Amino acid sequence: MTTKRMKSRDIRDNWRETLRHVENGGTVIVEHYNKPIARIVPIEEPAVSATTDTARTAARIIARARDAHGGADAFDWQIKVEGIKPFGELYNEAYIIANEHLPQVDTATTDAELAERKARAAALWEQVLPELERYAADCKAAKFTGWSKESEGPIRRVR
Repeated sequence: MTTKRMKSRDIRDNWRETLRHVENGGTVIVEHYNKPIARIVPIEEPAVSATTDTARTAARIIARARDAHGGADAFDWQIKVEGIKPFGELYNEAYIIANEHLPQVDTATTDAELAERKARAAALWEQVLPELERYAADCKAAKFTGWSKESEGPIRRVR
């Protein structure tokens, strides 16, 4: 987009047009008595924001899966042994989080709406998968105690 030079009075009188120009990627140089005094530019979202959101979402998926499946140690052990399964517990939680803002599925839900929900979940899954793979690698590296085939005893992660 282009850079516009505008007098402060023109910006005030044409504020919406100025914002639209900036919103579309343009820059406005503000002049006061023909001297440049400021620049209005679009906000660039920091890369950390997307990374942080992805990490938080992945942590939320992991926490929900742990709660739903026997606690942190037992679930982490399961991930150590079985790895991340497509359409497993973590994917189910990703599906729920991706669609939690929508009403419950019922008999009135159309096939197109179901396909949309699946696509939303698949997109979220692709976004958080690198974080989940790091979590799985941590689980594989962890040591656990207290489990045996005979006792089916409680699993404890060695810290």
